[in-house]
Order: sequence, then C-alpha cells, then structure tokens
Amino acid sequence: MTQPPDPSEPTTASEPEAASGPWGHYGRSPDPTGAYPGPDQGSYTPLPRIDEGDYRPPGPGYSGGDLGPEAAQATDSLRRAWRIFAAHPWPFVLSQLIWGAIMAAPVLVLLLAFGAMSLGGRDPGAGLSALFGVGGLVVVLVVVLLAVIQQGAFATATLKAVDGVRVGLGDFFRPRHLLQLVLLALILGLAAALLAVTGIGPVVVMFFGIWAVLLVVDRGLPAIEALRSSVTASLRNPGQTIVLVLAAYLMNAVGVLLCGLGTLVSTPVGVLAFADHYRRSASFARR
Repeated sequence: MTQPPDPSEPTTASEPEAASGPWGHYGRSPDPTGAYPGPDQGSYTPLPRIDEGDYRPPGPGYSGGDLGPEAAQATDSLRRAWRIFAAHPWPFVLSQLIWGAIMAAPVLVLLLAFGAMSLGGRDPGAGLSALFGVGGLVVVLVVVLLAVIQQGAFATATLKAVDGVRVGLGDFFRPRHLLQLVLLALILGLAAALLAVTGIGPVVVMFFGIWAVLLVVDRGLPAIEALRSSVTASLRNPGQTIVLVLAAYLMNAVGVLLCGLGTLVSTPVGVLAFADHYRRSASFARR
C-alpha cells in the first residue's frame, strides 16, 4: 500500500518534469529581488552625492547659444559692446561728463593758484616758474591719479554690464583695489617714460599692459602679477588684441572729429569691447 507523501518533506521533480517545466532546462529564474540589491541589503551602495561645492557653472561670459570662450573674437566683442551701450547709454555718457568735471576742477584750482602767485608776488616770474616746475608736476600727478581712479571705476562698471547686469550711474564711481591700480599706473607710466626715446616704446607698453587693469579690478591681483598675466595673454593671442586696440583708436579718432562729442560714444563702446573679450577669451580662463 502506497503511503501518501509527508507534507513536511520537500518534494523534488524528476529530470523530465524539470526539463518540461515553464523554465526549460535552466531551472527556475532567480528571484528579482535578490538579483539587484536594494537599499535595505548590505551590498547596496548609494550613488555619490553632488554637493554644491562640486559643481562649477559656466563662466560669466558664457551663454549656450553664443560663442564659447575658446572662440572669442574681437569683432564679436565689438558688436556685443555696441548692443550693450545702445540698450542703456545714459549712465555711460553722463559718467564721462561728471568725471570730466571732477578731473578739471583740481587742475583749474592749481592753475589759478600758481597763476595768482605769479601775478601777486614780487617776482612775477616765480609763480610762472612754479607752474611749469613743481606746480606742473603736482598738476600732472593729480591728473594721473584721477585718471587711474576713473579707469578702475569704468572697468568695474563695464565688467558688470557685460555680465548681463544693468548698470547705474553710481557704478561708474566705485573703483575696486585702488591701491594696486595706482601702483599699476606708476609702473606703466615709468616704463612708458623710460622707453619713450625709442618712439615705439609707449605703444609696446600699452599693448602688453592693456589687460592689467581688468585683471586687478576683477580678480584683485597685485599690480606685478596682473602685468605678468596681461603680457602672457597678449602674446598668446596678439591678433585679437591688435584688432581691439586699432578699433578703439579708430572709433575715438572719428569721435574727436565730431567736435569731440563722438568720444562720449566711442570710449564706452571700446571699453565694453575689451571687457567682453576679457570675459570670453580662453586666455583669461582661471586655472
């Protein structure tokens, strides 16, 4: 008499039954829950978390549909500079007029003071001599100092404009890193004076130092390091620098011919073009 199978004992299928089962000769498929470890299983390794500090967004001058930093061209920077200026010209124009008055005021006061010395003194030639001697040196130093401050303030404002921020009149009177700007002006002025005997020396100094102010204002570099980086960038891509310098010179020349009023347009457009090219050029990419 055949005994019924004990329910507590596992039953095994014969070889033919296993082969003819729904999984063929390969046996039962593995449990899907065991094939891929889940979060509650010890072998699970979560994906690495991307912290905010690990992400590096594109640079300020980059836009998805525009030329990338490696393809920065002087002509493109000139076109963008004109669009920025034309969209909101008044701060650029008014700031130049105000800065002109600021620079003229102390010069006029000094000229009047030394002139009064010449007219009121016992020796009429003393004041005139002072005007072209010590007085003239004081006037030049004041003009140079104010010009450096103006250049730094304009660089600060134009960098903000090319970054897509709408600038106001006050932005043109907030220079950054003023001490390094003054030191930079002294170095460039001394180098240009020493090389003036060569005729082309001041032009060479301007060419190699053209980016130094932007580097000081934007990155806070010391004057010497900013000059070194400016020389490297000018040598790396001399063609684009020459195009920008020539374009700025020609625009200002035309502006002077228009009774000088044209410089109220040509000067900011030229400065904006340099700032735009600085932002987009691979020569100035941080490393």
